Amino acid sequence: MREDGAGPAQSIAIAPGGDVFVGGISALRRIDGASGAIRWRWTAPAGSGYGIAGAMALGPDGDLVVAAVESGDLTIARHDGADGNLRWTRRLRMDPFQPRLATPIRFASDGNVLIAASGSRTSRLERR
Repeated sequence: MREDGAGPAQSIAIAPGGDVFVGGISALRRIDGASGAIRWRWTAPAGSGYGIAGAMALGPDGDLVVAAVESGDLTIARHDGADGNLRWTRRLRMDPFQPRLATPIRFASDGNVLIAASGSRTSRLERR
């Protein structure tokens, strides 16, 4: 992910068909698992709060959910897995004296996102 200044890969998720999602610093990529070609790229707008993609997971509907840390807060974002378009984001304010680490992302049976992070309460984010 260095070709466009995104820096080194920070997290990955693998789609059932073998494509690889790669998260870096304020950037995401979907890479064709067979050819290695980049299917899509997404770069966060400046000031969005979208920092280092520390955890990623594919939802049952194929959407990509990312937990990114920037400026001491945790931003959760849901992207369309097919084209990378941003569906929604939620920013969780964190205790400035606690580590900002996202645990693995899970999905409820109804498709809602479940995530816990140190220094924060567990949150359930509705699918929209």
